Amino acid sequence: MNDIQKKYYYTSPLFAQYNEVFHGTTTKQYGPIKRDASTIEYLCGVFGRKKQDFITGQQTHGNTVLEVNSTHRGVVAPSTDGLVLHVNDKSQSKKLFIGVFTADCVPVFFYDPKNSLVGICHAGWKGVIGKIVKNMVKQCIKCGSNPGNLRVCLGPHIRSCSYSVAIERARLFEETYGKDSGVVAVHDSKHFINLSEAISLDLKASGVNPRHIDHDCSPCTYCDSEMFYSYRRRIGEEMHEMISFIGIH
Repeated sequence: MNDIQKKYYYTSPLFAQYNEVFHGTTTKQYGPIKRDASTIEYLCGVFGRKKQDFITGQQTHGNTVLEVNSTHRGVVAPSTDGLVLHVNDKSQSKKLFIGVFTADCVPVFFYDPKNSLVGICHAGWKGVIGKIVKNMVKQCIKCGSNPGNLRVCLGPHIRSCSYSVAIERARLFEETYGKDSGVVAVHDSKHFINLSEAISLDLKASGVNPRHIDHDCSPCTYCDSEMFYSYRRRIGEEMHEMISFIGIH
């Protein structure tokens, strides 16, 4: 990715130190994302890939995670919100990369520098409650990774400053994570959910080193209207998304 292309993508400083991996979340400068062939083909071209090298999931706000390989080329995996790709020189998976579509939900990136493994999941509030992040770590372990070696980045998503919810949903998060977890906050009688804190708690409970989690650097999709699309902010506007992607060079 050259300097001109970089302004079109948000990337994590945690992952930037590794030359093997490429990743990012598109911004408004990239343009509106549609789930069609031309959008995927253009993105693949930026990274020297073909359209069929990109794999994504159907995204049903569930907690299903799938390990993908060369047999999944060009596939939209049914009822899947999380993908794991284990790349090695003997496989045909070297050119593959994986991605998710979001517009407030959390794109969560995984990378194991000692195992040439990458993963990504779409974590909305239902997926977070359903422990999709824990399922991602379990799948990484099945692929030979040690959770202590995983690097995890949370991409742009709606932050707690803007994510007010009904009391019923707030109570569900309190029941899942505890009232003193920092996941739910109350301001002016409104309940706000901190999705990144909930995800971080699940990652640490799964054995991921807290120093290997980048969850504070990503901006708020709702607040930053110049850079990102937001499902919650879209009132009166056409609905658009961003695409988050990760792969191995």
